[in-house]
Amino acid sequence: MNPDAKPKNQITRVNPLLPRNLLPPLIKQHNVSEMRPEQVKKFVGWISEELKTNPHPRVLVTGETCLWSKEILNIETDEAFETVNDTIRHAYRNAVHTRRLHQARERVQQLLERVLAKRKSKLKQLNQADKSLDRADEYEKYGHLLMAHAHEETAPDQGEIEVKDLYGDANTVTIPLKEQKDIAENAQLYYKKAKESRTSYEKAIGRIGKVEHEIKELESLLEKLNQIEHLPELEKWKKQNSDRLEKYGYGTGDQQQAQSPFRKFKVGKYEVWIGKSAKSNDKLTNLAHKEDIWMHARGVAGSHAVIRMGNQKEYPPKKVILQAASYAAFYSKARGMKSAPVMYTKVKYVRKPKGSPPGAVVVEREEVEMVPPLKPNREWNR
Repeated sequence: MNPDAKPKNQITRVNPLLPRNLLPPLIKQHNVSEMRPEQVKKFVGWISEELKTNPHPRVLVTGETCLWSKEILNIETDEAFETVNDTIRHAYRNAVHTRRLHQARERVQQLLERVLAKRKSKLKQLNQADKSLDRADEYEKYGHLLMAHAHEETAPDQGEIEVKDLYGDANTVTIPLKEQKDIAENAQLYYKKAKESRTSYEKAIGRIGKVEHEIKELESLLEKLNQIEHLPELEKWKKQNSDRLEKYGYGTGDQQQAQSPFRKFKVGKYEVWIGKSAKSNDKLTNLAHKEDIWMHARGVAGSHAVIRMGNQKEYPPKKVILQAASYAAFYSKARGMKSAPVMYTKVKYVRKPKGSPPGAVVVEREEVEMVPPLKPNREWNR
């Protein structure tokens, strides 16, 4: 054993099966970094034997499962169990619940964060409304100066006029003109622009309070949302805040489509998911069940598509495959073709090579159908 190796590496060299996530606090508690190699070996033998002969099945306050007693790993216990199997079942249920909670909460959170970012951007624009007022003053000044010269000047051909500045420090000011109109008509155009700029300013000032209120409301919703730790609590929170959430777009059909990482459509009784980007394609394939039907336009870049099978091992009707394939062709570089090849297979025959770029997969046992690219929700008439 290399005495210069890190304590964690020394431990895993002796017993690579020990839970690596628990090694850092274990090393700290027992000062393993101060041990000589033979002491590390003896220490690993002791904690390994304890796992076999004297397990203490428990879930730590950190949420991690552990079979060591507090003597070996001094982290508080959240819940203790009689058997290892009970601990594993509990940890699995918690993991499933945590994943479902995270997914459900993330859908709402992403929407609220997007809306909040837009409101903050809008507030920044509204707080610059003084620029409209400055423009209004400038336009009105141009109108006055033009009217002062309307009786003595004809509209020049070069699209601008230089007149004496009666309102500023400069001796003269150059005013752009509409060449098709005379000086008086140009003056009226500047008066109109001044009025529009002042109206824009007044509207902006009037909206600031509303946008500020919405920002506070969105921040409050996000704060409460991030404190939720249980699915029933999340559902109750969504019902209590349904009006406010709907105001910001949550729950509407278009928004549900927008906030989802995938496009979702129905083909008969089957749901079809289609990726929106390379990363979305990866997520789609990872989340799909092994019996789902995966498809992709062959030979061109495009979205991954999946027909959700609900653990059914048989293939869906051919008409469903053809229509879903036409959707996959539509969301690919083959969209402009009259007919495009689309390959399909079970998700269990699709794998992602280690280190490959987003969206890249290796497909086995695929079949190919020639289909016309079809915008979703249009019926297949072949």
